[in-house]
Parts: sequence; structure tokens; C-alpha cells
Amino acid sequence: MKKALYILKAALYMLVIVSFLIGCGGGGDGTHLKKWTIIMYWDGDDVNIQSDLIDAFQEMVNASVGSTEQVNVVIQFDRYPGNPAYGGWPITHRFFLTPGMEPIEANAIPDWGDGQGGREVDMSDPNTLRDFITWAVKNYPAEQYALIVADHGFGWQGLVIDNTNYQRTMSLKQFRQAIEESQVHFDLLGLDACTMQMIEVAHELRNSSIDILVGSEDVGTTWPFAEILQAIMQNPGMSAEEIGRTVVDLYNSIHPQEKDITLSVMKLFNVEALTTSMKELSFTILTDAPLQVVQEKAKVVMEMISNAVVYVKNCPDWESARGVSVYFPVAGPVMTIPPELQYFYKSQIVSFAGEALWHDVLTSCYLGNPPSNIPMILHVRNNMKTFDDDKVDLYDFCNRIVNYSTSLP
Repeated sequence: MKKALYILKAALYMLVIVSFLIGCGGGGDGTHLKKWTIIMYWDGDDVNIQSDLIDAFQEMVNASVGSTEQVNVVIQFDRYPGNPAYGGWPITHRFFLTPGMEPIEANAIPDWGDGQGGREVDMSDPNTLRDFITWAVKNYPAEQYALIVADHGFGWQGLVIDNTNYQRTMSLKQFRQAIEESQVHFDLLGLDACTMQMIEVAHELRNSSIDILVGSEDVGTTWPFAEILQAIMQNPGMSAEEIGRTVVDLYNSIHPQEKDITLSVMKLFNVEALTTSMKELSFTILTDAPLQVVQEKAKVVMEMISNAVVYVKNCPDWESARGVSVYFPVAGPVMTIPPELQYFYKSQIVSFAGEALWHDVLTSCYLGNPPSNIPMILHVRNNMKTFDDDKVDLYDFCNRIVNYSTSLP
């Protein structure tokens, strides 16, 4: 009898342990993990960007969008002195967005985990971005994570400029550093910043544990965050790619008349093959390979772009653009290399420049005795429209090489 009682107690004890362990699954506090945490890094430390982001926040307030039982939304919002909206606070605050919540200081997170809340920070410092990511993930865990960065963008030259901290800009390598040091896997990275959907950017981030990249080839305007969040709240089971496609559709739909609207969705897993194909194209250009060989390599680049860019939608003026651009300044007189190309477009700043041999191709355009393929490349380039003066759509560029005829003047 005692033995049977002992066995029964042991069984009950094990049942309690199993129940406890099951209850501690999910968020670590007895609750299940939410589907998504949307981490929004808003750098409004600029007069114009601040105004755009305040308008975007007001739209979210008006639409009563915010965190739900399935989705967390956290925002770090840095501001610039002089705008009176929401009390005119000029520093940086963090918010856990709830439906209808206004970004006033009383609604800000009072403690960032170090005993104090809002303060002035340098948003262009990669440590600032890393710290916000790790804080957000620790306090608002989820099954999947999206990071959305909103500010000025400068393509391969970086993004996020902080005007109250020496006007510094976060370089691509610093941006990659922040993401990698956070040790967070991002299912989606959205760059609401001008001209960031470049092969140089995608190449820099290709091994940084990011699945989907959403960005624009051209200059642009603030994303419709209220509509984007509404879509996610209504269907939190969406995949990262589905969210990316939704962002592209919504962005285009609310700007039907604008001429600088481009947005695309890229799979970073496929960028390595794209870079390899670009390196092979560069090599054939530099080594005086026959035109047919160059054209075959350009076809491969086009195929790799189609594999990497899974969705693109642009305004009518950019129908030929296929979702990823490349740096290519207009060539001037021989030996007058643009300072950006000569001093900054190098592997130390942007890895793609050296690893794809693209820096060598571009500088060859300024040689007194360039490789024989360079006149053809320049003819193609000089007949193309550009994004922000010095970037061209990579698919369109390669397509023009493929269709180039030696009979052209």
C-alpha cells in the first residue's frame, strides 16, 4: 500500500513539473509568444524628416493602430528642436505603441533598463541601434521580428544622419555591425530611406541573418505606417515576404501621381549568387572579352536579379526598373575621377566595390587607354535615367548591354 501511494505521489509530482514547464513556454512568463514584434527606429533629428514622421505618427493615432495580442510595436523616436507637436520634446523617447496612443512624454517608456528613460542619443551611432534592438527583443519577444529604419538614406554611403550629434551618418558597415551584434534574426528589414535598394547595400547585409529586405531605388517619401500596421494587425500570420509585398502595394497606392516612387522586395539569401554574377561580368569587361561573352554574363546577372528581387512595383516613369540599383556616376573627362569614386567607393567602406570588381570597372572609365569594352559600357550608361544622379537600375543596365549592337554610333 505504501509503495502504491509512493508511486501515485511521484506521478502527481511529475505531472506538476510537466505542467509547470509547459506553462513557462512561449514568452518566458507563462504566456505564448506573439507572432511579430515590429521594431521601428525613427530618426527624426532633422527638420523635414521630423515633420514627416510626426505626420506618420498622427496617422497611426487617427487610425487607432497599435500593439495587439499577436503583434508588438515598439518605436524609438529621436526629434529635432523647434517643432511644438506633442509637447515639442527635442530628445529621444521609446514607445510601446497602443491603439490611439499619442507620442507625448507621459506615454514614453520611463525606464530603458538602466534606471532612466528618454534622453538625447546619437541615432547614427551603431551602438544606439544595437542597444534599442536588444532592449526591444528582451522586453517584447515574439516568433518573428521586423526592423524598420526611417530617415535619410544615401545608398552605399550609408543612412541615418543625426543633426544634433555632429551630423554623422551611419555607414553600411556600421549598420551591419549593429544588426549582427544584436544577435537577432530579422525576418524582415525595411529601409524607409532614399536610394537604399542597391546591390551594394544588399551585398553588405547578405550574411547578417536577414531574410527579406524592402527598400527604394529612388528618392521617395515616408511609408504609410498606419496602413501597414493595420494590415499586419488584421493578418498577423503573414510571412515576411507577404508583409514586404503589402508594404510595396500600399506605398504605391497612396502615391499614385508621384514620379519618384519605386519599392521592391529582395531575398537576401539569393544575393551571394547575384554578386558572383556581377564579379564575372566585371571581369569580362576588364579583360577585353568579346562583346558576346560580356552579353552572356549580363544575361546571367539579369537572371540572378530575378531570383533575388521577388516583388517590385514602381510609378510609370520607372517601369523599366526591376528593383535593385548600382552605383555608376556619369563619366566626365579622362582622368577626372569623381571624388566619391576615387576616395570613398572602396572595399574599406563598401565591400561590393572590391569584391565584385566594380570599383575597377568604374575607374577604368576614366583611363586614357581603357579596356576595349569601356566605350560600349559608357554608351549604355550615358543613355540611362539615373536615381539621384549617380545610380542606375542594374537589370536595365544589363538588358541594354545584352541588346547593344556594334552598329550603334
